[in-house]
Amino acid sequence: PVSLIVAFVYLFFSKGSINIISLSALAITIGMVVDNAIVVIENIFHHREIGETDKESAIFGTQEVIQAITASTITTIVIFLPLLLIKGMVGVMFRQLAITVPIVLLTSLLVAVSLAPMLASKFLKIRKRTGWNERFFSALERWYRNVLTASINHRGRIIISAIIVFIIGIGLFKFINTEFFPEGDTGDIRGTIEMPLGTSLNATNQVVKRVEDLIRKEVPEATVVLSRTGRSKSGIGAIMGKSETSSAGTISIHLVKKSKRKRTTQEIAEKIQEEVNKIPGIKFSKFSVSSGMNPFEGEAPVNVELYGDNFQQTDSIAQIIKDKLKGIKGITSVEISRATGRPELWCEIDRGRLAYYGLSVAYVGQILRTAVYGSKTGKMDIKGDERTIFLSLDEPYRKDYRTLQNMLISTPAGKKIPLGNIISLKEHYGPFSIERKENERVVYIKAGIYGRPLGAVVKDVNASLGNMRLPAGVHTSYGGQITEQKESFQTLLLSVIIGIILVFLVMSAQFESFLDPFIIMFSVPFAVVGVSLAFYLTMKPLSLMGMVGIVMLVGIVVNNAIVMIDYINILRKRGRGLKEAVVEGATRRLRPVLMTTLTTIFGLLPLAISKGSGAEMWSPLGISVIGGLSISTFVTLILVPTLYTSFWKRRRR
Repeated sequence: PVSLIVAFVYLFFSKGSINIISLSALAITIGMVVDNAIVVIENIFHHREIGETDKESAIFGTQEVIQAITASTITTIVIFLPLLLIKGMVGVMFRQLAITVPIVLLTSLLVAVSLAPMLASKFLKIRKRTGWNERFFSALERWYRNVLTASINHRGRIIISAIIVFIIGIGLFKFINTEFFPEGDTGDIRGTIEMPLGTSLNATNQVVKRVEDLIRKEVPEATVVLSRTGRSKSGIGAIMGKSETSSAGTISIHLVKKSKRKRTTQEIAEKIQEEVNKIPGIKFSKFSVSSGMNPFEGEAPVNVELYGDNFQQTDSIAQIIKDKLKGIKGITSVEISRATGRPELWCEIDRGRLAYYGLSVAYVGQILRTAVYGSKTGKMDIKGDERTIFLSLDEPYRKDYRTLQNMLISTPAGKKIPLGNIISLKEHYGPFSIERKENERVVYIKAGIYGRPLGAVVKDVNASLGNMRLPAGVHTSYGGQITEQKESFQTLLLSVIIGIILVFLVMSAQFESFLDPFIIMFSVPFAVVGVSLAFYLTMKPLSLMGMVGIVMLVGIVVNNAIVMIDYINILRKRGRGLKEAVVEGATRRLRPVLMTTLTTIFGLLPLAISKGSGAEMWSPLGISVIGGLSISTFVTLILVPTLYTSFWKRRRR
């Protein structure tokens, strides 16, 4: 409670919003905040059992573990520092997580070394350990002592076995798919319908109405169905990148709660898409899940960027790429960003005649603009109300380009000549817009995915498009969530490397040695093995949140080894032999290691198995930490003491 209160106070005074990120940060730490207090109270209890008074046991029991729990807390805190340095959307997302968790853990440390010992000295009562649980733990400790003794006596076999397990665990990543952000089941679906260019508003409305009726028939889970056709008065849709013409319409669907339906939002969206594709006359349609949790929702999962200056060439290649993407399993709703077919009127100026009459291109352009679009020519006063005079041709004449050619204009010599003497007007069809990126013309071929993780689809996209021969001046690259996933994974991988260095430096300062931290760091690689095993068994793809879990594991998994090695060093300073100190120290720390591990796992278990709305986002993080912590704990209990014995024997020689 103290840690949570401090966290809420921080969020209040720092003007930080209490949102899904900050609440999830608190949920993540529920099991971790009690770890320090568990170690302290358990050690105080042990000192009370050997005959020390209430005050002595509180003082000596806390002093004996204060260095270990301080080191373990700091290693967990420093792992979040790289997340504070990450730029871009990933940095914005996890900045609050990287601040809230360290504050909570630091508070738990202060409580564990101050309030917890004081309360233990006043209220902790010693009763003789009896019952099935004590018999179980006593039997477990005896079994562990025998296993550890055998492991130390056969160090070579243990180390070779660990290497084999590590290789197999890393190899499992080949069978694990990846994705950027899991698709959230929010119950909201957005659809876009486009008719052929020039379709009247009334005809588009009829098709949209037919789609509405189809949704109400095929989707009984829908509670609200809203549609919009044509252009809004403010044009806000066009500003947001949506099509606003008489031939386009949008549909928004809201479903009942997840617990009240059998189908997921994605399944319903795909069913609607399948039925809408059967309606004749629709040029393009797309229905997708609207997930408010995904900050990259606007980015298409698959986005191929095609660069080139020749419109006809790039349009043709874009169509070929579109056909190739349609043939890939899991690809849905492929669209080309450059819509063609808009009628245009091209004006070609005869510059020889233009010079003969003493006219300029700017002058001719201004006349055409005034005639077609209009221009302000002055102001007039009507009963005290000032009005702007706007001059243009009447509507019927603006649509007839022959009128423009016959329109008379004045020359500097004072003559009147038809505009057609110096220009020729021709009808063409061109793109609605010309998109540019990095000073090059670009056309985007975008696609959604369904039923397959993004990583698996990307492999097929690379295989399909990798052998395409493009003409000179034309090249492709990837954008959208493909690029975001690659950059984010690389950034978090760099965070893992920086975190490992920081954790090692913190432990070196605490132990005043490089050897003990080096031994403890062997817990980290096997945490990655645990992550691969967890995702392999659950058959879930590794997402961005799973990668954040790996970053967190670097600081978490070393905690148990720190507590164990620190107590072994204490026993050696008290005169115990190397093997005796290792066996007794590791056995003595078995209970707190298991308790702290289980509290962290149980604290994250609801996050990992939750089926509620939004659970898809945070479930990979829980799976990642639970899997990594479980395997690394086993390694800590067996491999770390074995390596400690081996390294110190070699050093002593």
